[in-house]
Amino acid sequence: MIKILYADKLPMYPKEKLSRCSGAENNLSSAEWRFMAYATAVSGTPKNIRELKRAARKLLPKQPEPPPLKKTSKVPAKPARKKPEAKLQQVSITVGIVGEDISQATFADMKRFMESRATVGLIALERGDATLQLHIQGVMALLSTSTKAVKQDIMQAIGWNSNCPLGGAVCVKVLTNKGIHTLVGMVG
Repeated sequence: MIKILYADKLPMYPKEKLSRCSGAENNLSSAEWRFMAYATAVSGTPKNIRELKRAARKLLPKQPEPPPLKKTSKVPAKPARKKPEAKLQQVSITVGIVGEDISQATFADMKRFMESRATVGLIALERGDATLQLHIQGVMALLSTSTKAVKQDIMQAIGWNSNCPLGGAVCVKVLTNKGIHTLVGMVG
């Protein structure tokens, strides 16, 4: 589709017919159309709209390109997460295997863990009342960030982090320091 644009719509230029193609050719600014009218008046009738645009762009002063837009995130960046501080925790520890007795080697590994990490501690092998299975029971005061971290450290110390026996479990609970749920009260 071709639209005819008269130069009277563009002030200060003679009345000449300019053709304007719809579609891709419609992205001309008003300054380009004024220069196209001027280019037509100066260079005569162009063969096609592309030739007219080329002549008009030659007459246009070079415009500096705008700087590229910086990408900004709408969501503010989260502050760096602080590592929790290690604090002295008093914990109760139970290590056992369902349906089996705990081995002497596991008890020796647990003893080494207590000696290296705990400020105060006591561990013992005992038989449970219900199933009479041998398991490790203990209490310790040690520096740690959480009971989960203590459990992971114990699992690594006794070699259960990669190959835990079927039914093996490590239970770590923080002592509440109420009633017998204290370091001294747990020892008996």
